[in-house]
Amino acid sequence: MKQILCTHTDLDGAGCSILFKQCKPGIEVKYCDYDTIDQIATELWENKDKYDNIYFADITPSPEIGIPMLNDPKFTLIDHHVTREYLHHTPWFATHVCATSISKLFLRYQANQEFIRAVDAYDMWKLDSEYRELGVELNTLFDYYGMDEFVARFSAMHLPTQDERNIIDVLKYIDNKYITHKIEQGKIKVDEYNNTYFNVYVDQKKGNLGAILQHPDFPPECQYVQCIFINDNEISLYSNKIDVSPICKARGGGGHAGACGYQCGR
Repeated sequence: MKQILCTHTDLDGAGCSILFKQCKPGIEVKYCDYDTIDQIATELWENKDKYDNIYFADITPSPEIGIPMLNDPKFTLIDHHVTREYLHHTPWFATHVCATSISKLFLRYQANQEFIRAVDAYDMWKLDSEYRELGVELNTLFDYYGMDEFVARFSAMHLPTQDERNIIDVLKYIDNKYITHKIEQGKIKVDEYNNTYFNVYVDQKKGNLGAILQHPDFPPECQYVQCIFINDNEISLYSNKIDVSPICKARGGGGHAGACGYQCGR
């Protein structure tokens, strides 16, 4: 049986990949971002006869491509992004949990619940969750190892070992210095919706950039932070005060209330 999973390039996508690999040995996995998902989905639709099952988890194509898939039993679309309105009444869509959590239910797999709750707390920006810090630690290791090595190392969804915690401590120190530097460089601006925000240019794609919001010197009048990645044409918004997903959607992107993104120039 030939099967393929398309999932996102972040920690939640890694969680989906781990679950599908455990439950469906031999499954092909493609890691997609929002600038590639429609092209890949179109190719899969045109070549669907080559596969027995085609899964999308944590990232799904735009409506014109995804809606026809809903009527084809070969396709399963799993998502949790509020900006994918066409999926709101489908069985494997929920906005209150991460895609790893939904995938676990879909696959009926008895995975390490602490690991999944940590991924959920990080990805869904649940700052008050008791699993938030563990989620930040897992994402720190995800950034350190990269997708393929992280998925391989955490195939059993274990919690960080002592050696891994030593790595985390060093990386946290480096991240904190980087964030302090960015606070010093950033500028306060006002967007087209009259929201005051903090604008910062970053040259490193770090998963915990949202921690800028919790820095003691973050300007309290700012509703969100906008991180412009100067090396790969991407922009991320983070907020613990307002829902920033409509801003990203209006600019051609998407995501969650507290963390979302879009491609520059869209």
